Amino acid sequence: MPRSSELKTNFTAGELSDNVDARIDFARYFNGSLKLENFVIRPQGSIFRRKGTRYLSPTKDSTKLSRLLEFQFSVLQTYALEYGENYIRFFSNESRVLENAKSISNATQTDPVVITATAHGYSNNDIVVIEDVEGMIEINNKEYIIGNVTANTYELVGIDGTGFTSYSANGTSKKVHEITSPYLESQLFDIRSVQDSDITYNIHPLHPIQKLTRLAFNQFTLSQIDLIKGPYVEQNIVSTDLVTLTGGAPWTEGSTLTLTASGGHTPFTSNHVGGLWRIKEGTDIAHLKITGFTSSTVVTVIAQNDIPVSLQGAAKSTWSEGEFSNARSYPSAVAFHEQRLVLAGSINAPQRIWFSKSNADYENFEEGTNADDAFTVKIASQRGDPIRWLFSDNVLFVGSADGVFRVVSSRNGSALSATDIDIKKNISHGSDLIQPESVDDTPLYIQRGGQKVRSVNFSVSQDKYKASDITIDSDQITGDGLVEINSQENPISTLWGIRSDGELSLLTLEQDQEVIAWGRYTTQGKFESSAIISDASGNDVIYSISNRTINGVTKRFIETHKPNFLNDNVNGFYVDSGLTYNGTQNTTLTLSSASGSFGITTEDGLFFISTEIGEVLITEEEPTSIVSDIGIFVASDVGKEIHELGGGLGRGLITVVTDDKNITIEVLEEFSSATLLPGTWAIAVKTVTGLDHLIGETVSINSDGATEVNQVVNSSGEVSIPFAGSIIHVGLPYTSLQRNMPIEASGLSKILGSSQGKVKRIDSIIIRFKETRGGQVLFNDETVDIVSRSVDNAMNRGLELFNGNRDLTIATGWDTEGIISIQQQEPQPMTIKSITYKVTVNDK
Repeated sequence: MPRSSELKTNFTAGELSDNVDARIDFARYFNGSLKLENFVIRPQGSIFRRKGTRYLSPTKDSTKLSRLLEFQFSVLQTYALEYGENYIRFFSNESRVLENAKSISNATQTDPVVITATAHGYSNNDIVVIEDVEGMIEINNKEYIIGNVTANTYELVGIDGTGFTSYSANGTSKKVHEITSPYLESQLFDIRSVQDSDITYNIHPLHPIQKLTRLAFNQFTLSQIDLIKGPYVEQNIVSTDLVTLTGGAPWTEGSTLTLTASGGHTPFTSNHVGGLWRIKEGTDIAHLKITGFTSSTVVTVIAQNDIPVSLQGAAKSTWSEGEFSNARSYPSAVAFHEQRLVLAGSINAPQRIWFSKSNADYENFEEGTNADDAFTVKIASQRGDPIRWLFSDNVLFVGSADGVFRVVSSRNGSALSATDIDIKKNISHGSDLIQPESVDDTPLYIQRGGQKVRSVNFSVSQDKYKASDITIDSDQITGDGLVEINSQENPISTLWGIRSDGELSLLTLEQDQEVIAWGRYTTQGKFESSAIISDASGNDVIYSISNRTINGVTKRFIETHKPNFLNDNVNGFYVDSGLTYNGTQNTTLTLSSASGSFGITTEDGLFFISTEIGEVLITEEEPTSIVSDIGIFVASDVGKEIHELGGGLGRGLITVVTDDKNITIEVLEEFSSATLLPGTWAIAVKTVTGLDHLIGETVSINSDGATEVNQVVNSSGEVSIPFAGSIIHVGLPYTSLQRNMPIEASGLSKILGSSQGKVKRIDSIIIRFKETRGGQVLFNDETVDIVSRSVDNAMNRGLELFNGNRDLTIATGWDTEGIISIQQQEPQPMTIKSITYKVTVNDK
């Protein structure tokens, strides 16, 4: 029977649909996978196991949806904003944004705990974070809702402190920075926003435009904006429908006046309060803001400009209602384009687009005859479909349910204006409500229905923009539809799409390299929202809201994901909703014998004391003193260990804590030096605490690179391991999986033709790995370990990361497809560079 070796050199086609699993005439077939789950597809061709998600905080109310949006003030100050029902909270630098600290002077061992903090300034139901309390350490680094507030005390609602350690000193409380917002839970995913420096404009069709302003790192405000002098609907054309402006002198800007309707029409409702009204005759204009409702014919207004004499007290039919108010609704789409704020698609005017004045005069919509004046246009959609989004690129794209329009100047190189604008429908594939994103300098939008992603590019031959379906080879990847998308630039150009079922669809896009590769992320629970912001080094950090069932209860967590490709002990983070204990210390340690001399242990278990007069031999049991140049030790450190990092293997058990700088250890393994510099040693532990958010859940544990046995987090939020670890990652496990397309023995094509449908067997595979530890190959009902521990490996240390080829005999048995899977379930890295399948084909 003929045999063939089939080499898969890259994975740049991503996860392909079963609709193309017979397309061996299709080049992408050989670079694709039937399943690609929890891997990052690198443009160079390899797949890298995705990093885990790091737990930051619960959302304010786990019973309700919330959403994340970005706010990027500068390269160094970026924020993820948690929008919930009637509130906004802030995250930056992978932590909560907290207000200034208040000093704590006492905490009681009562139910509930009562905190004393003089002149704290808090209110009932505020959320605070407590830090640096000595003694009652159980309350540190957690969020609390507070109640029963007095001038100098407050209770931690629901926290029973009767079993806690008694308070001894110090501590601070910091209020979680939060501001109120008008948005309800059901409205959160319809918010659209654009940002200019420290201001973001938020729009929603049922709410006045809101301006979010950053005043300081931990201080934001949200306020309703008053657009200046427009926009307005078409002018009244019924000559008998009159309005009269009265109120007397001084008739200047800011004057409170009365606007009365006559002639039989009743134009006013209470929902007009906050909206605009205009009276215009010739060049004379009165801009008015309605501030009070008296009746359907009488409202109170404030003059937005000095009122011309011709409009003072005279009945006029030449009036216009403001475009935006609670009576008419507000825009649903927004963009900045050519230094204008562009709004579009209110409920009452679904196909209209409003351009502010140019030169960044964003809140001024006064129309005129100059090129920089505000203006209004309307798209001509055959079916009257509403505008769903705006996207600014080299042209302004306008997405509707009917298609995509492009808006440009009618003269090349000039700016848009009321007299110089050209609007054409270029794309007939209608749009979903989701705001488009740019990936690899390419606008991507979701087609109506939520299941297709289209890439917008200019066709020179057709002299128009076209939208290619980039999910056509992977039509399963979006599930029942996407509900949100975001873009990542570094380290890889990626589109993140959250599906309605809570999975993530991820697209690696490098069009110059012909890389269009989809994969999926899964987790224990569901992803519900994400925001992607850059960190100080320029790489992107993904913030997400995860809906998880924890100990039988629905919880929603804010978590972060750092998509780097580092696999040292600090960065080898492969658990979800996880936390890290990092005992690395930034201080210098000096080791000596009990009498103060320098010593290290030898391999035969003896201890040398080096002195000026020679060497003295003592046993390993001889106590060793350690001095830190900074006070870091506490009484509870007894039983922990001192570990040397890097090339050194020194370990010592802490037996006595004399004070915050002096301890005694029992040497367990030799130290390489009597002086351990900052960053070269750590305090190692066997118990990891602070896992309260995962109580009752089974977690994976990576300790100094070694995989520990999965454990259930106990009721105190703790897990314990047999060997002390310096850097320990703990969190929910997840599985990374790659499954091949049905094997095509192309090397035998001249002899057999296609091997599709022919009985075949995979005899062995050669997998080329980079920085991999652990993993398994699955076929039929069998499992083969890839990089596993042997009796020669020390149990308290991780295996070295493997680089190179693994040749595995698997003998799948005979079938017509030849499917195997490679998976990683341990909290460890895995990078696959290539796979060679050795195949036997039965040609009978």
